[in-house]
Amino acid sequence: MNHMNEILKLPQLWFYVFAAVVIVGGLMVVLMKDIVHCAMALAGAFTGVAGIYVLLGADFLAAVQILIYVGAVTVLILFTIMLAKKSTGWEARHHNGQSIPALIIIIIFVSVIGKITAKAWHGTIAPAAGAAFNVHEIGLYLMRDYILPFELASVFLLVAMVGAIIIAKKEPEDKEPK
Repeated sequence: MNHMNEILKLPQLWFYVFAAVVIVGGLMVVLMKDIVHCAMALAGAFTGVAGIYVLLGADFLAAVQILIYVGAVTVLILFTIMLAKKSTGWEARHHNGQSIPALIIIIIFVSVIGKITAKAWHGTIAPAAGAAFNVHEIGLYLMRDYILPFELASVFLLVAMVGAIIIAKKEPEDKEPK
């Protein structure tokens, strides 16, 4: 049992686990033939990124990653795929022919991440001065220092949501003359 507790405390091990989840998920997105399975693999890759955020101590970014990308964006992609198939009879191509460019991008990505990881483990990368790493600090910044931009952004989003509802509720005009 003590050995298991030591394994759970190794951040390097967890980083490699989450990095493997991201890389395998990205490969599956590019190489799988069924587009629904690709969307689910994308959700797995997003979850791996959230795990890396947790390791970095950025719990707010991890929560946002899970809520927005894993939750909302993946559901939006799946609904779009399903609705497009149902309403138009559209069938996605089973192979996009992008395996070679994807392999080149993966090799570049892995080499860049490897160099960044090596610098981070040796302590040559430091966080920016005054950076907020947890939800409490971010909340204090939003409610104390940046209250006006925060409130303006919320009003802007409310207006955009009401506008989207109005546009979606408009009745289609009759095309036949009376």
